[in-house]
Amino acid sequence: AQIDLHLLKREHQRVTVKLLGDYVRGWNETDREFIPRMPPMRLGARVEAELGRFNGGIELRHAFDQNRVRTGLRPELATEAYTLLNADLTCQLHKSERYEVSLTFQGTNLLDAEARQATSFRKDVAPMPGRGFSVGMQVRF
Repeated sequence: AQIDLHLLKREHQRVTVKLLGDYVRGWNETDREFIPRMPPMRLGARVEAELGRFNGGIELRHAFDQNRVRTGLRPELATEAYTLLNADLTCQLHKSERYEVSLTFQGTNLLDAEARQATSFRKDVAPMPGRGFSVGMQVRF
């Protein structure tokens, strides 16, 4: 589920708060085992803003423990809860009828949390990436 709350909505100015969450639960009726790689309950919030030629956002997402895991013939490991903080900022450098150019800065897992996604085939041997930064330029024509 996701709810968008528009705090400010004008031409070239916008501030939105997004609240989101999901929850899935399931098991195999035949062997009465939990289904492998089921995602845990997740909650999050994102604040997005657009002010002139700048737009960006910051988001916080929390995934709870997943201990409803398969234990039978091919068992899987439970995953611990984690919280991710991500941010992004885009600046439109040029815009015309012929082309537009923008520059984007992005930071992921800013808290450097050790996170293992319950849905990953490799969660037992490799966590998600730690803190990361990227810069990109986009030209549309």
